[in-house]
Amino acid sequence: MDKFLFPYTLYQIYIRIAILYKIYLFKNIKIPMPYFHKILSDYFEDSEIDAYEKKLLTGISKVSITPYMEHIFAELKDFTQYRGGLGYLFLESKVFELLSVYLSEVLELSILSSSYISISKSDRDSITEAKRIIDSQLAFAPSCEKLAKKVNISVSKLTKGFNSLFGTSVHAYIIDQRLEKAAGLLLESDLNVSQIATLVGYSKPSNFAAAFKKKYGVIPKNYKDENTIG
Repeated sequence: MDKFLFPYTLYQIYIRIAILYKIYLFKNIKIPMPYFHKILSDYFEDSEIDAYEKKLLTGISKVSITPYMEHIFAELKDFTQYRGGLGYLFLESKVFELLSVYLSEVLELSILSSSYISISKSDRDSITEAKRIIDSQLAFAPSCEKLAKKVNISVSKLTKGFNSLFGTSVHAYIIDQRLEKAAGLLLESDLNVSQIATLVGYSKPSNFAAAFKKKYGVIPKNYKDENTIG
């Protein structure tokens, strides 16, 4: 079973993910101890702080990786899509969210994960592979039925598990990723709107423009004009 490990040194808290077969892949989030103490003092009562510190700072606390944590880790990878201070604000908010989930697990609370279903390791791997397939074939992403068949999982497990792990449906994820790719192409390439619509999987530019406006509040052409300097 995957574990969420918090070994503590004087200056840093490490989040480590243990992978099966005794091979360890570490994803580290390093939090200076003064900053950690500031978080506690800003948000918790003295009695709560004492309880957390006794649990956390006297050794290694182990809790199972939950689907909710998986979802947060997946979102952490996306912080670079935000520019400047927005990226750091997004990153800090996710670190706060991850800490709150971890602390609730350490104290054996279940206040944050009630909406997340239990997913086996093999199903998580299949769902993650399904997401990878979508990302690599964004313009021609398979249907849920074909995707489920490719990763050897039922459609029901794929759709429910995808939503639990990534916080969105398969269909909504595909649309969102297509539009984000389109936004990048509008700013970074010389392609026209019709060409970009085709590249990201829209056969009709009008459908692309409607979806784009729904997400960004402006039509594609105006988005490019408003975000082009000079």
